[in-house]
Amino acid sequence: MRAVGLSALVIFLGDLNLIFDFLKELAVSIRIQLMQNRRPIFTTIPVGIPWWCTQSPLARRGLKTLRLSGVLTYLLMFTQVITAQEPAKFEKIGDISPDGKFGVRISCGSEPEDPENIDPDLITEVELVSLPAKKAVMNVGQPYVNAPQLIWSRDSKWFAYPFASGSHVTDTYVYHRSGEEFTQLETDDLRVDVKGDVRNEYVRPVRWVRPGVLLLEQHSIFYGDSGDASYQFTAKFDDKTGKFQITSKKKIPSKE
Repeated sequence: MRAVGLSALVIFLGDLNLIFDFLKELAVSIRIQLMQNRRPIFTTIPVGIPWWCTQSPLARRGLKTLRLSGVLTYLLMFTQVITAQEPAKFEKIGDISPDGKFGVRISCGSEPEDPENIDPDLITEVELVSLPAKKAVMNVGQPYVNAPQLIWSRDSKWFAYPFASGSHVTDTYVYHRSGEEFTQLETDDLRVDVKGDVRNEYVRPVRWVRPGVLLLEQHSIFYGDSGDASYQFTAKFDDKTGKFQITSKKKIPSKE
């Protein structure tokens, strides 16, 4: 009887482990789906706020609140616990701000073969961290894709990075630091209008001309045999409106 009971316990523990693995994969899958193709719904990201509190499938359409079902909320919390229980086996700090106070930490589930060219499948988290303490400030980008390259202003109070919304669209995200908080700025109109039926559009930051003034490039691909067009333009942040204003643009030879 004791042997039978022991065997049953082993089977039960094995089933429990399978259930745990299933919930883990499901939670991570939901996490990726929420992060992919979406913008944070909060404009201000305080230090230490969970990444999933800032993601919304309808954020770009102006939704101000995020309603999650009880099950989904549990799974999101569950994956946070899993992440906390499984420390990264590899970390890399890059894109350090000019004042040396911030950098991007790339965390991986295993050691990459080439630390300078990390396989996106190994990336579990990309965070902005304070230096030298390496305290997490906010998440940038998303796991399991190439980590974004942050473009810093010379005063270290502004940064921008490209974010791919699927394979057809790349937007530019911009953040501004005030005190201990980074605020995401409105960038839905951070592009130039082009003539034609656009199929793909990629807007990427190039460099900060000066704090608050960003140089960008836009590459548009049209449907059919209409070709493509590339533009370089400058955008200046307007404190009164809280938005960027396009101040200049010019057409440039396409790189793709």
